[in-house]
Amino acid sequence: MKSSLNITALNSLADALAVAAIRNDCRAWLTNHSGYISPLAQARWWKRNYSAPGNKNYRVWLARDATGVPCAYAALAYEPAGALLTVCVAPAFRQQGLGGTMLRFLTEQSPPPGVAPKLIATIRADNSNSLALHTKLGYTACGEESPGLLRYELNLTEPRR
Repeated sequence: MKSSLNITALNSLADALAVAAIRNDCRAWLTNHSGYISPLAQARWWKRNYSAPGNKNYRVWLARDATGVPCAYAALAYEPAGALLTVCVAPAFRQQGLGGTMLRFLTEQSPPPGVAPKLIATIRADNSNSLALHTKLGYTACGEESPGLLRYELNLTEPRR
């Protein structure tokens, strides 16, 4: 699966709708904004925040398998302290290494000027698979973000595993 994965920047309304579908399937594990997103709401988001040219403080990538089926997405929200990340893998594609592939892909993205070279993940304390994956990939546990939510960071200037 990993070798035939195609990861591209979000570049169409169809891509945005595919992201919404994957995201809605992952809502149980999201740490914020976990409500259902309708296709109409996603289309409005695309038009308002992503289709217009200009400075992008939020970037999204969609992964497709060898047959073109959307299977995962990754997002970075850039803030001065670092890039807040989100990775979601569609249920039918879990346990195939896609989460790790997407997290590794995010380490290759250059932050814009004024953003610390750091990836920041907020993970539910009961999401043992995500906690184990982030730890395996070299993220450091930095304590509780809020009750039930843990903060993990990866400094991009240090050697990685």
